[in-house]
Amino acid sequence: MNTLFTIPNLLSILRMCFTFLFVHSLLNDKITKSILFLSICILTDFLDGFFARVFKQKTKIGVLLDPLADKVLVISTLIVLMVKNYLPWWFFSIIIIRETLVIAGWIVTYQHTPQSFPKPRFLGKVSIALLMITLIIVVLNIHLQYEIVSDIINELFFLTSVFVTGSLVDYIGYAR
Repeated sequence: MNTLFTIPNLLSILRMCFTFLFVHSLLNDKITKSILFLSICILTDFLDGFFARVFKQKTKIGVLLDPLADKVLVISTLIVLMVKNYLPWWFFSIIIIRETLVIAGWIVTYQHTPQSFPKPRFLGKVSIALLMITLIIVVLNIHLQYEIVSDIINELFFLTSVFVTGSLVDYIGYAR
């Protein structure tokens, strides 16, 4: 199946649209709206994979569109949170370096084998899920302003960094 108009593909496109609404809301300190838009992004991320499997609507376009929508969400969220001083520079740097290298790996892989696209790795999925949980908690903390959450966030920054770094090493090993 190679059509753009499948439920999973439309959900990935919808995720990118809601990512821009999320970023706009966060930049303008409309935290409640940003939480709503981020929740929709996360829900569409779950649902696109679910519908692709259940309705057997896996497409070549979707294989590219889903991780692209994820990268747009993750990178734009990181940039906004960093600009607003809600992330430590070291955490931001680790995630951005990983995302940049993964995207570069996609490009190199596609240049050498255009008929295939790198498959997600288990550790990569776990690290991105942990990263999204961390970013959600950061955004919720902006809204709730709880001091106790700050300790949890610092632990999540560290744990997420370890998993993200591990997934990068895993991707590099897999690529070799």
